[in-house]
Amino acid sequence: MTRSPTSRDEGIDIARALLVLSMVLWHAVDAWSSPEARTSPWFSVIALIGSTALPGFLLLAGVGVGLGVEAAARRGKPWTEVRRALVRRGLVLVAAGYAFNLAQALVDGAPSLQSVLRADVLHGIGLSMVLVVLVHVRPVREGASPVVALAMGALAVAPFVGLASMDVTGPLAPLAALFAYVPGLSRAPLVPVVAMMAAGVALARLASGIQKSWPALVAVGVACVASSALARAACDTTLSTLGGKLTPAHPAVVFNALDGSVRAFLTVALGGLLASVPWAPFRTAFVRVGRASLFAYVIHIPFCYGRLGAPLARSLPLLLAVAAALVLFALVTCAVAVEQTFRERRRRVEPAAER
Repeated sequence: MTRSPTSRDEGIDIARALLVLSMVLWHAVDAWSSPEARTSPWFSVIALIGSTALPGFLLLAGVGVGLGVEAAARRGKPWTEVRRALVRRGLVLVAAGYAFNLAQALVDGAPSLQSVLRADVLHGIGLSMVLVVLVHVRPVREGASPVVALAMGALAVAPFVGLASMDVTGPLAPLAALFAYVPGLSRAPLVPVVAMMAAGVALARLASGIQKSWPALVAVGVACVASSALARAACDTTLSTLGGKLTPAHPAVVFNALDGSVRAFLTVALGGLLASVPWAPFRTAFVRVGRASLFAYVIHIPFCYGRLGAPLARSLPLLLAVAAALVLFALVTCAVAVEQTFRERRRRVEPAAER
């Protein structure tokens, strides 16, 4: 079953929307479920689904970089200009991460230097984009070997870097937390998360190409499920053998990152399959959410872990928490639609005003 180029774009956007759904579902259920609900095996299933979001966003950001670089090369755009724009975008994401930390701390009424300087998801995505773009080569024919080497190298050194940074304290801790694991300050340090974005760049052509037919999407999906099971088993075996908790400083993080990346690519396949759903309102809504995944991330967090979600914190049975999470996703979808509508109107008004 052949697809149009538009459908291929929609498949990747829908994959991002699926990641937003998994993110909102997990964050809401994690924040709102009662202690009794957290003992349910279904809570662990939802946690597994939610753990796909971060590697998924990183991998798809890499896919976007890879496809964008190739498109710019075909248009004859100077590589220095492309690189400069992508590096600037990455640095803007890092700055946005600090701005979001500050805004969330002010809303919660408990701002502290540690909460503002915490290295979170936006910082990890932004710094990963900068490093990947600096390593990536422009001409399409040169292949993706530099980013493959970056992905493999980041995974290989991750446990050693994590061990070296765990005891960093004082004024250097917030800076170190951007690049390596510092307990209490790092959620998505550059090492190892850059490996997932580098993998996305390397797999960009495949991610776009498999959208062309259902057989390819199904085959990739089956391969991803099998590979994820193997990587997760290796992660569990490493943890049980060596002991300790799963952190970026534990050797098991290598298999955990592989598992996350594989499940993220499974989402790409699912997005391609769902792009063929004939019901247009579904596709429109999910494509919109996928293209505004950053906005969706920013607006849902205060309802889960901030003051706005405090009335529901750790109080709901699991089924009710899931239902409330789906309501929150619907509200996020509506907010995205309103934001994009205003943005489109502003774009139409500005040229008219200039005339």
